[in-house]
Amino acid sequence: MQCLGLDMIIAMLGDAKREVLGGFLQLNEDFEFVGRWEKDFGKMEFNYDF
Repeated sequence: MQCLGLDMIIAMLGDAKREVLGGFLQLNEDFEFVGRWEKDFGKMEFNYDF
């Protein structure tokens, strides 16, 4: 987990079958869902491919 101003970013890993993409979940200061942090997946298949 990382802080981005008042928001928080939580890393999400993709699965081994590539059926679920990794990425980053963004929450606000009240722990409400803001959205996905990344704008484009590009070549990222798993979160650690950033």
